[in-house]
Amino acid sequence: MQRVVSVLDSCENFLVNQRLVVALFRYLDDIGVYNIPPGDLSVAFVNEAVMASLHGRFLDDPVPTDVITFDGDSQMNFAGEIIVCPDYGYDRCNEFGTTLDSEIMLYLVHGYLHLAGLDDVNDRDLAEMREAEAKCMAHLNSGMNLAKSPCLIKYIGS
Repeated sequence: MQRVVSVLDSCENFLVNQRLVVALFRYLDDIGVYNIPPGDLSVAFVNEAVMASLHGRFLDDPVPTDVITFDGDSQMNFAGEIIVCPDYGYDRCNEFGTTLDSEIMLYLVHGYLHLAGLDDVNDRDLAEMREAEAKCMAHLNSGMNLAKSPCLIKYIGS
């Protein structure tokens, strides 16, 4: 049975393709390289102010960040929550020479991998995370044929 993936887009400057976000997580579930806990998954796209508030409240760092992941509760059939800041990604894709879609996809994969038990707190863990991210991104780019898909996220701000 496929998990329910709920997507909240509360960003005024971005339009999220919720159907494609759900498909991305279903594909990650189907490839089975990294497994997150069973249960529903919540994905929220928030602006910089909300992300900074969450980052400060839960991680004691009041600046915006790319993605925050909260573990779920198996008793409640909840796999977890991934919160992404498209504003952060928009700034970084220009800095790194990537596309907004690829940057946001990386944040979604990163959050998924945290739920699968990977971490990035020390150099060894970070190297393992980067390898897993590359593997997942390659699977997504080849298997979902994202080059021919509609945009995952689109900047619509001023």
